[in-house]
Amino acid sequence: MGVIDDAPARKPRGPRRGQAPQEQDGLPGASVSWRSSARRQAGLLHWLFQWGVLILMFGKELAKSVHDVVLNVVTPGRVTESAIVEIPLEVESDLGIALLANMVTLTPGTTTLHVSDDRKRMYAHVMNYSDTVVDDIKHGFEHQILKVLR
Repeated sequence: MGVIDDAPARKPRGPRRGQAPQEQDGLPGASVSWRSSARRQAGLLHWLFQWGVLILMFGKELAKSVHDVVLNVVTPGRVTESAIVEIPLEVESDLGIALLANMVTLTPGTTTLHVSDDRKRMYAHVMNYSDTVVDDIKHGFEHQILKVLR
């Protein structure tokens, strides 16, 4: 006669701290869902894509600004009006503000002057002022920076 085990069946537990995950179905680490891994990879690809968009956007704006500055140097009467503008900020992190300020400064014809103490406004000097300058910065660089830093 065999031995009868009256003990209740136990649920298998996951690995303890410091232990590797147990194999299931012959695959190491198969206890981790392949879906979560795919989501992480998709998130990483999305993040890299957004950085690529930001870099290409900056390159495009840089080329346009260089062209504009060269035309201003060749034909000095072309500069219509320079101004100091206030840019309300949506980006809140130190990295985001620094990135935006540096992108504005590195674009020829614009220079970041100051970020307010409450970090809600940034001031910049623009060589060719137009009514769309602030919107161009907000809906261009800042919008893409917010996407990258999410």
